[in-house]
Amino acid sequence: MTMHHTSRPLSPHEHLRQLHHVYGPLSPAFVAEELHGTLEEAEHYLYGPYAAGYC
Repeated sequence: MTMHHTSRPLSPHEHLRQLHHVYGPLSPAFVAEELHGTLEEAEHYLYGPYAAGYC
């Protein structure tokens, strides 16, 4: 019997969680490239409401 698996894309937060687990701390530039977004979006994903304090 063959199992049919349909993969759903990961949410940005889950994708970053898994990357962080594998690679350790992530830079905003790496996150922007991975999520195909801007540096500002990457900073928001990484630092949340504290992004302004990091950048």
